Amino acid sequence: MRDAAGERLVLRHTVSVGKTQGILGQVGRGSHLAQADFVLRPMTERRETISDVAALMRAQLNEEPDVLASVLVPLLVGGAAQSIQVKLLGEDLAVLDKACLAVSQDLKTSDIATDVENNVRAGRPELRIRPNRAVLNDLGMTPYHLGLNLRASLAGLTPATFSAGERSYDIRVRYDEADGVRQLAEQNFPGPEGRPFTLGAVAEVTRSVQQVQIVRSEKRRSTIVYANNAPGHGMGEVIGRGLARAKEELPRGYTASLGGQAEYMDEAFAEFGLVTVIAIALTYLLLAAILESWAMPFVILFTIPFSYLGIFAAVVATHQTLSIFGLLAGIMLVGVVVNAAILIIDAWRQTGDVKEAATSKFRPVLMSCVAALVGMLPMALGGGLGSELRQSMGIGSVGGILVSTLVSLYFIPALCACLKPRNR
Repeated sequence: MRDAAGERLVLRHTVSVGKTQGILGQVGRGSHLAQADFVLRPMTERRETISDVAALMRAQLNEEPDVLASVLVPLLVGGAAQSIQVKLLGEDLAVLDKACLAVSQDLKTSDIATDVENNVRAGRPELRIRPNRAVLNDLGMTPYHLGLNLRASLAGLTPATFSAGERSYDIRVRYDEADGVRQLAEQNFPGPEGRPFTLGAVAEVTRSVQQVQIVRSEKRRSTIVYANNAPGHGMGEVIGRGLARAKEELPRGYTASLGGQAEYMDEAFAEFGLVTVIAIALTYLLLAAILESWAMPFVILFTIPFSYLGIFAAVVATHQTLSIFGLLAGIMLVGVVVNAAILIIDAWRQTGDVKEAATSKFRPVLMSCVAALVGMLPMALGGGLGSELRQSMGIGSVGGILVSTLVSLYFIPALCACLKPRNR
């Protein structure tokens, strides 16, 4: 695989056949499985991102007939797996399998998800033998004796071992082998006093299909849909579509939940929401103590919603996704964007003139904004190793600072004009 300039994108690779790094609910061994691991050139030596290289690999693999392939990016903690897992929980595996296949097909046909898989596997044929204890009791036998005879007939018994020098050989004894599953019920077994009987006379033989695996989650049976978000689409979009389709397919009493990185992201959003509320509350109490007013801090905190508006606008304008580091930028800006408003309100309370306060503090507000922007630009524009993790935080901080500064210079004085200053 080469880039547009003809340079190799892959430095080295390894291939393993018969075994893959499967996760919970996925089969990791089998003659039909294979895994290839690729080490790319450092990102500073190539123009293509890792998402671009993954898209090239998917395009090549899709041209191969009768091949189901997924291209996964290794996690920070090691290993590789899809970032989104939609778990369908219930009791009837047939209902779960049907809903799981429907959700998988819906995500495959959409353009927002890639590497869609599921843990639904075809069952294996099974022969189930239920002994008739009353008949066995009349014959003076127990189910144990019937099971022992079945083992001797199908697998054989090892009553002795033959030793020759330093090696030993098991002596296996079994009944005459008969081909065909249907002949099992007609097979003869030695009975009491040497009278033979057939298996069908003392047991019921039924054929069924047995599940290969049963995955349990949250103390319930579950099936899992695995997927990655396509380039240009966020995890939240894929999660929303997967959960919505799962609710349409599942009957009453069945539920759908998240797993994998999607579950961690959902928990992180809830934690960040709580932390943001605490940060705003502590900032309000501190401003109320400094300004000796309960109403004035609300004017200053008016800049915080606009800073989040700037974060979202900057992320959308640069075609980035809002990661955990981007949310961290929002918490950090709670204590940064209020500084400009504090300067203007402090000058207004001393002079009583809104226009004079905004004019006199224009330069300090502009200088503090420029200083904060210059400090965040390396993080927003950096292209070194690991820059993907920090870029969302830098871009969000730049957008939040710009919008909050404009609010402080124009909207804060307008709000102050509607209030009566409290002179010191």
